[in-house]
Amino acid sequence: MADRLFATLDSTTRRLELPGGLSVVVTDTVGFISKLPHELVAAFKSTLDEVARADLLLHVIDASDAMMDEQTVAVERVLAELEADHIPRVFVYNKADRLDEIDCARLAKRPGSALISALDAISLDKLIETIEAHAAEGYVRMKVKIPYTEGQVRQWLYSRGAVISEEHLPDGSLIDARIKRAEAGKVEKYRE
Repeated sequence: MADRLFATLDSTTRRLELPGGLSVVVTDTVGFISKLPHELVAAFKSTLDEVARADLLLHVIDASDAMMDEQTVAVERVLAELEADHIPRVFVYNKADRLDEIDCARLAKRPGSALISALDAISLDKLIETIEAHAAEGYVRMKVKIPYTEGQVRQWLYSRGAVISEEHLPDGSLIDARIKRAEAGKVEKYRE
């Protein structure tokens, strides 16, 4: 059986396909433990460093915990120490089903918040929409026609963009895709 403290500190990474065609990589980093020994924090520094490279942070908070605000402040302090406090984030208040209407309304008013419950699929869908909106901010949608002789460009689009549709024409593939704004110039000459 795994040592539960160390299992908590392990990170897990998975690819998440979003409904609009974008694909993101989600890493579940450490669960923060109040007054964690400094040696343990140092031992898992590389895991914590993953946070500083993120494009978006989902700060998951147990909304039913009486110490929620103190724990949130502790996590925000660690993010500042990691120089990750500039990264956009969504405060995800989990276990919202355990709250009364007044507490739900109070948390929903906080900027950048999302209330979820594992018992409510609609709240999880809304969180996915929020993630997708953040992910799409850095992308531009383009229609390009890639000649069949330039298969490497088509392959690049599939690996770096989010292909929405593809139509095979006599002279090439007509592809509708979302591409990172910074990389769109690589296929600009194929734009339709």
